[in-house]
Amino acid sequence: MRIKQTAMMAVLVVSLAAMSAAVACESEAVSASPVTEVSLDKEEVSVVAGEHFGLTATVFPSEADNKDVTWSSSDPSVASVSDGTVFAVKEGTATITVKTVDGGFTAFCVVNVTVTWVAVTGVLLDKTDITCSIGSVISIEPTISPDNASSKEVDWSTSDQSVVSFSETGGFKALKPGIAIITATTHDAGKTATCIVRVAGPVTGVALDKTDVALAKGSTSQITAIVSPETAINKTVVWSSSDPSVATVSSNGRVTAVNIGTAVITARTADGGKTALCDVAVPGPVIGLDLDKTSISLAIEGTSQITATVIPGNAINRDVTWTSSNIEVAAVDSHGMVTAMSGGNATITATTNDGNKTATCSVTVSASGAEGTLDPDSENGGMMYVGILAAAVIVIFAAAAAMFLLPKGKI
Repeated sequence: MRIKQTAMMAVLVVSLAAMSAAVACESEAVSASPVTEVSLDKEEVSVVAGEHFGLTATVFPSEADNKDVTWSSSDPSVASVSDGTVFAVKEGTATITVKTVDGGFTAFCVVNVTVTWVAVTGVLLDKTDITCSIGSVISIEPTISPDNASSKEVDWSTSDQSVVSFSETGGFKALKPGIAIITATTHDAGKTATCIVRVAGPVTGVALDKTDVALAKGSTSQITAIVSPETAINKTVVWSSSDPSVATVSSNGRVTAVNIGTAVITARTADGGKTALCDVAVPGPVIGLDLDKTSISLAIEGTSQITATVIPGNAINRDVTWTSSNIEVAAVDSHGMVTAMSGGNATITATTNDGNKTATCSVTVSASGAEGTLDPDSENGGMMYVGILAAAVIVIFAAAAAMFLLPKGKI
C-alpha cells in the first residue's frame, strides 16, 4: 500500500513539473518581440570595379529578440556581399538583399559597377514651376547627364520646410500657402537643378490698376485685375457694369464708352467673391467757358491771373488758348497771366480747344501808377494800393495833428 502511494506521488510531481514547464514556455512565447521591418542606409550606389563599401541594416522594432539577418547578391559576379560589405567585381548592375531570419523581411540596394568613372556634367528636373493646393504630394524626377554617368544619386532640399516638406511616402508635400524652392544636388560634381513650388491658398483680395477712367464716347480702356495672393489657384474674375448703356465691359476687363454719363465697373473674384471698383465717366462736349474776372485795371508792368473754368467740369479736353486784342497794351501767357505793357485798353480772350467756346476780360492799363483803378489782386497793383492807403493815412493824421496844435479860433 505504501509503495502504491509513493508511485502516485511521483506521478503527481512529474505532472506538476510538466505543467510548470509548459506555462513557462507559453509565457516566454508571449513575451517575445517579433521583427516587423528591416531597412538599409543606402538604396542605390555607384562604384568602380575593385572598390568596396559597407551597408548597414536596421531591424525594427529596436527591441526585437532576433535581429539576425542574411545577405545575398542577385549577381555575385558583378557585386558580392559579406556581412554587409559589398565588393564591386566587374561592370554591371546587381541588387544586394538583406533578409531577417525572424519573419523574412527584406530590403534592397542597387549597385551599379563601372570600369572607369564617368563624371556628372549636369542635372535637369522634369518640373521647374508647380502650383498646387495644400496637402498635395509632388513627385519630381531628375535626369542626370551624361546618360552613362557613374553616379546618378542626388540629394534633395527645400528652401522652406514649413511650406513644402519631404513626404513619408516619397516626393514632397505641400503644407501651407507660400512659395518654396526644391533643389536637387548630384552626389558627383555637386550639380544642381531647382523647381519652384507655389502652394495656393484661398483668394484674399483683388485690386484694379485703375480706379477712375474718363473716356470719350466710342473709346475703350483696359482695366487689369490683380488677385491676391499671388499663389491663388483660381484667379478667375467676373466683370460687370452698373450701367451698360453708358459703359460696357468685356470678360477680360476692356471698357467701352457707349453714351454720355457715369458707370461703375466691378471686378468680382470667382473664389471668395472679393470685389474692386472703377468709376467710369463718359463726358459730353464742352458747352461753355467762364472766367473769374471780366475786367481788370493795371498799372504799367502790373500783372493779374485770370482763371478759366470749362463747362462741364468733367470734360475730357479742358485745354484753353489765351489771346490778347492788343499785346502792346496787355500780353497774356498760356496760363492766363496778364501783364500790362503800356497805357491803353485790351481784351483778353480765352477759347476752348473743344468747341471753340470763348470768354473775355477787359483790361485797362493806366499810363502812370497814380491814374486809373488798379487791380488789387495783381502783384504791382496790390503794392500800389498799400502805398496809396498809407499816404492817405499819413494825410489824415497830419490834418488831425494840425487841428489840435492851432490856437482856438484860428481854424
